[in-house]
Amino acid sequence: MLIFSEVMLCSCTSNQSFKALYFSLFFPSSSPPLPLLFPSSSPPLPLLFPSSSPPLPLLFPSSSPPLPLLVPFSEPPSFVKKVDPSYLLTPGDSARLQCKIKGSPEIQVTWFKNNKEIRESNTQRMSFVNSVAVLDILDMKVDDSGSYSCEAVNEVGSDSCTTEVVVKEPPSFIRTLEPAEVVKGTNTVLQCEVAGTGPFEISWYKDKKQIRSSKKYRLTSQKAVISLEVSSFNSADVGEYECVIANEVGKCMCSATYILKEPPSFVKKIENVTALAGDSITLQAVVKGSEPISVMWMKGKDIIQDDNKVRVTFEHGLAMLQMTGVQLSSGGKYTCVAENDAGSQSCFGELAVKGQWKSAVIPALSPT
Repeated sequence: MLIFSEVMLCSCTSNQSFKALYFSLFFPSSSPPLPLLFPSSSPPLPLLFPSSSPPLPLLFPSSSPPLPLLVPFSEPPSFVKKVDPSYLLTPGDSARLQCKIKGSPEIQVTWFKNNKEIRESNTQRMSFVNSVAVLDILDMKVDDSGSYSCEAVNEVGSDSCTTEVVVKEPPSFIRTLEPAEVVKGTNTVLQCEVAGTGPFEISWYKDKKQIRSSKKYRLTSQKAVISLEVSSFNSADVGEYECVIANEVGKCMCSATYILKEPPSFVKKIENVTALAGDSITLQAVVKGSEPISVMWMKGKDIIQDDNKVRVTFEHGLAMLQMTGVQLSSGGKYTCVAENDAGSQSCFGELAVKGQWKSAVIPALSPT
C-alpha cells in the first residue's frame, strides 16, 4: 500500500519555499522489492538524502518512516508595509518614500511618478536593501507634486502601492497694505498681492474684529490680488485693517491704518499790510490738512500768476505771496485759497499802498 501526504517547508539557506511530499510504502514482509513509479506527466521530484548516503533503491521494509519529497515553491512579491498614503511638503523639503516587501528572489523594484518611471538623479535616489525599498527626493519643488507608486516584480507575480505627494508653497506678500487717508463718503479699496500655492483661506479684520461680506464690505480675490472694498468711508470706518492669508503649510498677514482725509484749514491767516509805493511786501498764511494741498492767490476775482515782480510759493504748510515795487494800484483785497481732495478753505487780507511824500524846495526870500 502507498500513502502520500503534503506539507509546506522553507529552506533556511536559499530563502525558497518547498512543498514536501511524504509517502509511506507498506509491504508484507515476504514481498519482493518494488520500484517507485510516477506517471509520465509528473514533474521530477528530488529525493533528499544526507550527502554521505550511498545510492539507495526505493525498497523499504514495512516499518520504514515516511520520506519527504521536496519541491521548490516561489512566492510572489507582496507589501508587508506600504508607503504612507500621502505626504504634504514645502519647497526645499526632502521626502523619503519607504516600503517593505516580501517574496521569493529575485525581486525587481521600480518607482513611478504619474505612471512614468523615475530615473536616478542628483535629487532622486533609490535603494532596495534587506527587503526595504526607498525613494529619496531632495530639495523638492512644487512641480514634484504627483502620484508616486512602487512596483515589485519577480518570476511568479507582482504587486504595487501608491502615495500622493503634495508640495505647497506657503503664502507670502508681493505687495502689502499701505496706510492711507480717505476722503469722507467715498468708496475705498484696500488691496494686497500674494504669492504661494492656492487655494487660500482669506480673512479680513478691522481693529482685531473679523469683517464679513455685507453691503458695507465687499471681499474679493482675483488670482494673486486680494481686495476689500469699503463703501461710503466715514469716521466709523477709521482704524487698523488687517489681511490674513493661509494655506495648509503656512500663513502671512499685513496691516495698515486708514483715516479720514483732513480738509485744509488756516493755522495763521493773512495779516493786513500797509506799504509805500515802490516797497517790497510779503503776504503769508500757515495751512494744515492732508496732502497734497494746492494753494493759489487772488486779487479780487483775478488769479495771481508769477512774473518778474510777483512770486507765489507753498512749502511746509507756509503759503507766501511776495511782490516787489508795489504801486498804488497794487492795493486791495488779497485771497489765499487752499484745497485738497477733502475740501477747500480761504482767508483774506488787505494791502494798502500809500504814495511817497516829496520834499518841496522853497526859494529864500530876498530882503527888500
